[in-house]
Amino acid sequence: MTQAELPPKGFVYYFAFGANINPKVHGKEASDRYQGRRTNFVQAKPARLPGYRIVFNLRGFAFGEPCFGNIEQCDDEEVHGVCYCIAQDALERLHESEFPYKLIDVQVETYEGQRLQAKTLQASSVRDIEACPKCSVPSRRYWNLIVEGCRYWKLKPEYVDKLERVRYLAPTWSHNTLSKVFLWFIQVGLAKLRVPMAYRKYIYFFICRVSWWLVDWKHLLSHHHS
Repeated sequence: MTQAELPPKGFVYYFAFGANINPKVHGKEASDRYQGRRTNFVQAKPARLPGYRIVFNLRGFAFGEPCFGNIEQCDDEEVHGVCYCIAQDALERLHESEFPYKLIDVQVETYEGQRLQAKTLQASSVRDIEACPKCSVPSRRYWNLIVEGCRYWKLKPEYVDKLERVRYLAPTWSHNTLSKVFLWFIQVGLAKLRVPMAYRKYIYFFICRVSWWLVDWKHLLSHHHS
């Protein structure tokens, strides 16, 4: 088997499979609330990660952003996304801002056939994994970012078709408003207040876990599809 190609010195290959494949979230075109990460890339290629599957079981803010993307090992499946070449310090900033994830080493294959040694993100704690498959759904906002990104980078049509069949949450007006306030507070508000990223992480987890504690308590009383 051909050895995977390493990135140039001072750079790293980062394989994105979730919202970070969307140019609104990652790169020079990213919206203002993501620009603080300064994670511009010097190269980007559509790629696949064999031996894994994409799932939406990483708990977020229960009222509007229930679950985010995650990957699990699965021999018969593969995850498609974008392999970015970014500076090492840019990856560190990106990881620092992706609170519920850890970095893992993977080997990806570009659509051109290159094998690259890369880093990607995976849920860092089983504590934040949603056990109920029917509750493991992304928000419509998050789902749309991924599907838009897939189309932008022209990922495999069959993979895009698979994602388009994923169930997503269309929140009520009140939950949608709560979600927007939550995201603005975490991504913009705390930054304007110059709260260090480490403290933002604790605040993020506190809010998310309290929101899910309320949902779990409700499920103890009535959880019809458990």
